[in-house]
Amino acid sequence: MGTVLAIAVVLVAVLGLALGGRHLLLKALRPGGFECSLRTLSGERPGLSDRFRAGYAGRELDNFVWRRIIWPSPKVSIPAAAIHFEEQRPPGRRQHLFSLPASFAVIPVELPDGTVLELALSQRRLDRVIAVLR
Repeated sequence: MGTVLAIAVVLVAVLGLALGGRHLLLKALRPGGFECSLRTLSGERPGLSDRFRAGYAGRELDNFVWRRIIWPSPKVSIPAAAIHFEEQRPPGRRQHLFSLPASFAVIPVELPDGTVLELALSQRRLDRVIAVLR
């Protein structure tokens, strides 16, 4: 029984190191990037669902590129002009209780193919994010 517990503890530690290493790698590859959450409101986008997923994003040429932190998935590339910062709102009550802090701003994103996404990020860093994306 003690051996099984020791193996389980080692596996959890290795998994934690792998996920933490991925997070640090994403930060190193995108030094001007920021943490945010993304979800689809209408339409489909590989790597996203209708629930907010935590990720790390940064500028890549004229696009905003988002990657999920916890689990590897396809990157989501968004034209910077598709993000409507002027339409920001606070998270809804259900979103606040289950997936987003109240200090976040939810911003709509309308892609050229008709897909509508929502981007959630910290209001404290909103000015810096707007500067990076424009």
